[in-house]
Amino acid sequence: MALDLMAHGLFFSGKVQEAFEALDQASERAQKMGAANLKSSYEVTKVCLQAQINSNPQEAMSKLHSVLKDLTAQDTYSRNTIQLEILRQLIHGGQFFAAHQLFSQISPEIYRSKNRRQIAILLHRYAFLLSIQGSYLESLTVLRSARMHLNELVDLQLILRSYALECDILKRHQPFDQKSHEEASVMVEKLQTKTSTFIGRRIQSRVLKHSASPPTSAAMRPKNITFTRGQDPLGDLLDQASTTPAKSLVEMVKQGLWGLIPRFMGWDPLSSRIILDVTELYALIQIRDRCQLSNRPIKGLSRKLIELMGEGRFFSKQELVSKIWGYSYESLRHDSLLHSGLHQLREHLGVGTEVIQSSEEGFKLMIPIFSSVAHKLRASIESTINTSPLSETNKIVTSQTSQTEDKVSATTKVHGGMNSNVHQPLFTLPTEYIPLNARQISLLRSLELGASIDIRRYCRQFDVSHMTAFRDLLQLKERQFLERVGKGRSTSYIRMR
Repeated sequence: MALDLMAHGLFFSGKVQEAFEALDQASERAQKMGAANLKSSYEVTKVCLQAQINSNPQEAMSKLHSVLKDLTAQDTYSRNTIQLEILRQLIHGGQFFAAHQLFSQISPEIYRSKNRRQIAILLHRYAFLLSIQGSYLESLTVLRSARMHLNELVDLQLILRSYALECDILKRHQPFDQKSHEEASVMVEKLQTKTSTFIGRRIQSRVLKHSASPPTSAAMRPKNITFTRGQDPLGDLLDQASTTPAKSLVEMVKQGLWGLIPRFMGWDPLSSRIILDVTELYALIQIRDRCQLSNRPIKGLSRKLIELMGEGRFFSKQELVSKIWGYSYESLRHDSLLHSGLHQLREHLGVGTEVIQSSEEGFKLMIPIFSSVAHKLRASIESTINTSPLSETNKIVTSQTSQTEDKVSATTKVHGGMNSNVHQPLFTLPTEYIPLNARQISLLRSLELGASIDIRRYCRQFDVSHMTAFRDLLQLKERQFLERVGKGRSTSYIRMR
């Protein structure tokens, strides 16, 4: 038990690895004593502390679920502890609907246990979830209720976190209550003075950075607080995000902290949006019950559809066919292509009909589109393809056109054609084209826009093997000349540009 207490002290002091070593020692001693339950509790403590500093929610949840499945139904306290941490990770990962479901699932058991600390943590997590979704008044009520279950003599860290969250909620809620915000800020300072921990200093530092008004007392004036980086990866990233959110966006996207991105970027939690190109052509989707990364890169036909429909109105089939392929609409020829393309776009985004609606008027994208970069695509090598004589098709074709990019400092809003200063541009699209072979050039010269070809026809046309045809067509798809539709034997490739 002494090692367990020491481990917690080390952890909150910022000596994370030493804390884990202490827990390992405690677990070994419990095993030698034959105390299996005690050993299990130390392992649960360790995996939960590891999750608290893990900047990757999916990785943290995987480990938490692995430990959870080994616990028996009688291990009520440990099961509740694990599930409370999973609840936090779901919120960090932007899975708000799943978080609400888990809250409803575990609440009865936690209240039956009558463990005041776990009840307070449960309510704190729920208040955090509500605030992430913009229900500020409700979250304040729940948060203040959570503090009623805590004892200042033994729960200083939890009370400190509670007041820090209250500061954040009050800062976001309109109309701004300056008096309540100052009172909560003062409580953060007083509690940090009492706890004097590494974690507490970090919390205090973030509160000071985001105070809506200058501290009125000397005690609340910002201090030069520095932290040793590396021990707490999540804390390191949140510190950076609280100071320079735009620069932290890339890493937060890669780590899967999608639920925290709108909060740090200052986006309205009650609104919905799709941010294109947050990383490698992937999109970030923010809607009421979740914030997530697209399942696949948005390119090819999906890209053309989403950029065109970003105007926020209904598009008829005739208009879509005309603007995407430049042809007059023919139902037999184009209906299947449009429905397949829209279905693919929904799959790529990971959304349903609530985002892309269809009616007798046509199709409409219900969420505004933003682009994280403003750019002009480099001139493609189509001019080379269309002008090169067949006798020269064996030459290596490369793009010699110059690269031109708009140096725009703000995000371009596609929906409505307006500009919105959401965050700084962070990415540029790849502009290098791989060399095309003679077969590919010949195909692009003969295949009309909107026309399709499958692997069997390609094999017959160029007298090549199935694998060679597959590689050629896949390469053209990756360069966005073709779009693949269908599955299995019905797979075909449509000329896009």
